Amino acid sequence: MIYTFTPNPSLDYVITTNTNSLHTLTRMTKESFNLVPGGKGLNVTQMLSNLKVSSTAIMPLKNGIGDFMDDVLRKNNIKIHKLDAPEEVRINVKINTLTKQYELNGPAFPLIKEARDTILTIVSSLEKGDIFVISGTIHKSDEKFILRIISRIKERKADFVLDTASMDLFKTALSYEPLLIKPNLVELSQFFNFRKTVTKKQIIHSLVTLNSLGAKNVSITLGGKGSYNLLNGKIYFIEPIKIQPISAVASGDAFVAGFLKGYVDNPDDLINILKNATASATATVLSFSVGTKRFFDIFKPKVKISEVTNTN
Repeated sequence: MIYTFTPNPSLDYVITTNTNSLHTLTRMTKESFNLVPGGKGLNVTQMLSNLKVSSTAIMPLKNGIGDFMDDVLRKNNIKIHKLDAPEEVRINVKINTLTKQYELNGPAFPLIKEARDTILTIVSSLEKGDIFVISGTIHKSDEKFILRIISRIKERKADFVLDTASMDLFKTALSYEPLLIKPNLVELSQFFNFRKTVTKKQIIHSLVTLNSLGAKNVSITLGGKGSYNLLNGKIYFIEPIKIQPISAVASGDAFVAGFLKGYVDNPDDLINILKNATASATATVLSFSVGTKRFFDIFKPKVKISEVTNTN
């Protein structure tokens, strides 16, 4: 069973304009904005659902916006486990112009005791073969608690995926051997203190180092320039599929979902895992939310993967 945990879900207000400038009045049509339940872990569950893979999304939701999100998700047959929340769900604003993307994200809130107790109960029932995805914005005061969750997951002999921008948590969690980590270039530069444009050699070195520190599989996504991946000791480069993007929001989360689909299907078929991950991410770039199964099926045969043997 796959579980996703989103400590700080959001209602994403996604706006798409047909202009390059936001300095003048821009009028929107009914078709130019969408209200989308969001949060990185929730995005993983929604993409998994589109790929016909069962999972349960765990997240704090309060009345009001939380009720709206709960209603939308259940109508889309998304399994959710609501946690007690002291605050209203945050609102994130995503603006897509013809050439740029802007993101205005609301503040993170800490988990309350009742929510923490519920999560620990869920994690304490995990079994070998289960996967627990911890993804998204984490309040600073919750980082030690997240490590407690990870420790409990390992005690239960289950696997976990960690995808967060919290560097202190990220560094400490590596020793617990996450099934997958997926830093982007910004996060990679923070971790390794890269000062300039990150080179291929630095990326390869980073993959090997993160693997040696405990991560079983590592994917470094390069936005529209593909990704480098270390799976089962082998390094692969995936070429980007050339498309005209609508929005890059949630594409990284879709990558994680595709990886998990491939891993659940056959953990030894590394090429299929990477094809699923890339097809999921590419399909999502053509959506206001996560990608559709139809686009996934179109893009999967187009994924080009090469093993990296020259690490210079």
